[in-house]
This record gives sequence, C-alpha cells and structure tokens, in this order.
Amino acid sequence: MSNITKRALAASLKKLLERAPLDKITIQDLVDDAEVSRKTFYYHFQDIYDLMEWCIVEDGKRILEGNVTADTWQQGLRDVLASLQENQAAILNLYRSAQEKGNLLEAHVTRMVEPLIRQIFESQ
Repeated sequence: MSNITKRALAASLKKLLERAPLDKITIQDLVDDAEVSRKTFYYHFQDIYDLMEWCIVEDGKRILEGNVTADTWQQGLRDVLASLQENQAAILNLYRSAQEKGNLLEAHVTRMVEPLIRQIFESQ
C-alpha cells in the first residue's frame, strides 16, 4: 500500500509540474490532487523536495533498468533522453525552480547518474 501512495503523490507532482514551477506547488495542492491527507503525505515524505528526489530516483531506476552495462548504456541514454522529451514541460518547471534552490535538480541527477557511470567503467 505504501508504494501505491508514493506513486500517487509522484503522479500528482508530475501533473502539477506541467503547469507550475516546484516552488509554486504546495503540499495542499499535492494532497488534493492525489486525494490523500496531509498526514499521509508527511508519513511518506519530509517535504516536497523529498518527494521530488524520490521521483527522480524511481524514474531513473525504471528508465535505466537493464541498460546499465557497457554493452547497453547507449540504449539507457536514449531512454533517458526520450523521457526528458516526453516530460519537457515538467522538467523545465522543475529546472527553473531548482535553479533558485541551488540547482537541486542537477545535484539529484548527478547523484543518480554517478553510480551508473562508475558501474559501466568498472565493467570494462
């Protein structure tokens, strides 16, 4: 049940990011859209940035699944770029908000990609 709630909150965040930057989205907006209580949100996440990080990590795992070897990393990269293109409005709103907060998006993506790159080099 826990992951279902987390995925519902993540879907709401992505939906809301298509229309507004992260710093304009409130917890109340999220819980209203996901149809859960504020208490439920805080049971799973500390704040909206915690949810954002969870989304990035989970999406990264899903997109790169099976494509993290020296032989398949090119497909993984194509999948990442396709996902960025599909979610362009949300990514741009997230990026704009993240710039104001010390570029959190870059930090999260770097933290996600770094182990992938290390794994590819080690497999060579």
